[in-house]
Amino acid sequence: MKNFLAEVEVAMSSGRWWDNRWWANPVYREEFKLEAREVEDAFGALKKVFDEAWSNAQVNNVISEARTAVESGQITDPSAKWYWEETAKAKTRHDEFQASAFLVGQHHPFFGHLFGAMGRWPFLSLFRLGRGLKLVEQAGLMGNSASRLRGAGEFSGASQEVSALARWIEAGVNVERDVPSGRRERNCDWKVSDGKDAIYGDVKCIEVSGANTKRSILASWISQQVLDELTAKGLKGRFHLELKVRPGTPEEVNRLRQGAAEISVKIVRHILEGMEEGIGEWKEVEGLARYCFVPVKGSDSLQGSMGGIPVNAAMEAKKIMKIVREAESQFPVSGPGVLMIAGSAATVFSDETAQQMIGRFRRKAKEFLSISGVLVVKSMLSPKHGEVNSAVFVVNPNGPPLNMELLGKGFLELEVWKAEA
Repeated sequence: MKNFLAEVEVAMSSGRWWDNRWWANPVYREEFKLEAREVEDAFGALKKVFDEAWSNAQVNNVISEARTAVESGQITDPSAKWYWEETAKAKTRHDEFQASAFLVGQHHPFFGHLFGAMGRWPFLSLFRLGRGLKLVEQAGLMGNSASRLRGAGEFSGASQEVSALARWIEAGVNVERDVPSGRRERNCDWKVSDGKDAIYGDVKCIEVSGANTKRSILASWISQQVLDELTAKGLKGRFHLELKVRPGTPEEVNRLRQGAAEISVKIVRHILEGMEEGIGEWKEVEGLARYCFVPVKGSDSLQGSMGGIPVNAAMEAKKIMKIVREAESQFPVSGPGVLMIAGSAATVFSDETAQQMIGRFRRKAKEFLSISGVLVVKSMLSPKHGEVNSAVFVVNPNGPPLNMELLGKGFLELEVWKAEA
């Protein structure tokens, strides 16, 4: 671990994340039956997009913002200020960045993959995006993908789009970018066709609504406290937490935030008391959350993840459908048009949100005549494929029909939601 961190420090000081060549370890090539050239080409494609200048700018911006926040008195939490001051004493760029990110966040969602990743799933996630970029570039279909991938706000949508385009290209589907819709000189982001049928698509990155963002912050806060407690107890392995708390008003959010420490203590106590039985099984804690803890032999750290962020489905459906209505004119009059959405709104998308959307499609049919449905694209972790794109397609019951087989070729998994008969 020490050698890995030392290599991360060297890479972060130069901005050349690729100099930390953990990803070139032959064990990954052997496990996934890859050639050395395939790996080098994929990471070479990533290097073109996330270059040295981009990496240095990411680090400098986070450090500068954190320093300003501390010096201006915006950071009032004593423990956060202490962490900043103590970590800054180490005077390494990596430690300074870690302390800064703790205060203000990392900003770009992919930065941690490049500088803090190591292991089979991070390798596959990086490899697949790099390979997708290479395929899209070779096909002359990059368009503005590189600039969108570099931006924190558009990364999610751009990466999912690249992944889908690459899968369509591999499947032999004809793919075009920036296709005229024939309406008010507006273009679609992409068009796929198989010689018989065609689908026109547009991509939007949608973040969760303000109230649901507060719920997300609360979930992250409690999750981090649990992870800190488990780490302090010396537990090593994999921990996954899903909160079930559904605060309905800002006042409830604030009250729960103030009680986050007590909630986390209850969860940790529950885990410790149940260590002798049901290891690796999902368990619930007083209706507050459910969790799964799996000790991993040889692990030198605690790996945590969080899911199940509680959201208001009606609120999310309303926000998504507003954007769908605005995108209607970007598709040919007769369609079939598909709006692909990514971002945190896709991450927290639920069956209830899908039902709410179908209801809105039905009630306002005349507003959605060119759109066949909404494609909600998520990242999923697959032991075989790493982090890849799966999707839920919410069918507009009054929209133009489309070739579902053609659409499905762009995704590892495609779940279809239709109105009940």
